[in-house]
Amino acid sequence: RLVSDWSSDVCSSDLSFFSAKQTAKQFGVSELTVRRWLKKGQLPFVRIGGTIRIPIEAIERLSSGGH
Repeated sequence: RLVSDWSSDVCSSDLSFFSAKQTAKQFGVSELTVRRWLKKGQLPFVRIGGTIRIPIEAIERLSSGGH
């Protein structure tokens, strides 16, 4: 599924970011794998209210093979 297809899974106040769980679904991997990517610096993230959020732009870049 494309990132744009996920709009129904993301609340309207959080449209610019995915959770680690949503990112895992996007790539068909476990949430633990996404957390490893974050720890290695393969995906940028921010903490919002104590939770990790990954910018959709970074997910799109990784999906298209960019870095």
